[in-house]
Amino acid sequence: DVYCSAVGNDSNGGVFPSLPKATLQSLIDSRALEPGDVVYIDTGVYLLTAPVLVGDLDAGQSTNRVVFQGSTNVAAGGTVFNRQTTSGNALHLQRTAGIEFRNLNIINAGQGVYSDEAGDCYFIDVRVENCSSADFAANKSPTNYFLRCLARSSGSGLEPNQSMMIWRNGVIWGNMKPVDLQNGGSAALYNSVLRAVGASARIYSLSTSAGNI
Repeated sequence: DVYCSAVGNDSNGGVFPSLPKATLQSLIDSRALEPGDVVYIDTGVYLLTAPVLVGDLDAGQSTNRVVFQGSTNVAAGGTVFNRQTTSGNALHLQRTAGIEFRNLNIINAGQGVYSDEAGDCYFIDVRVENCSSADFAANKSPTNYFLRCLARSSGSGLEPNQSMMIWRNGVIWGNMKPVDLQNGGSAALYNSVLRAVGASARIYSLSTSAGNI
């Protein structure tokens, strides 16, 4: 472990390394997160039976974000959220802003990260793989930012709907539609590698009402 000195239990307060929570959702539900707060998520595989929900009561600010920091122990596997199904979200941001996620691995979801009316959020060194629908999806969300992220082996890599995504220095690999712009969806990509696979594969898939790429 990188951050904790004991096994997690959701009856713990989750404030001290010796008394960690077992699940991120329990911490979110029991604490009113404020701008500048940092939540440390230790090494391990977290089996999700429902999405991790971050809402408006846990919003940060553009210059003082709420940070969710995963494990930097890559050799031990890091922090992994396993949704265990291909029909639900793993991480759901709902009507929030000023949130930052770092060093997370998300696997086996319908949508790995789903932003719903959530903007000015940052994803840094976040890997999302093996999702049936999309790795990173957004609905009616102002600009969100992605740095050194991976979207791999899923239906779509980026799927903005009435949203803007800015993707830098990342990889979108092995998706049928690496960039799938829905109604009013826009994306800007810089210094990244994209590869589409499958009979109907397209690097860029644009609806008739898509925004800009």
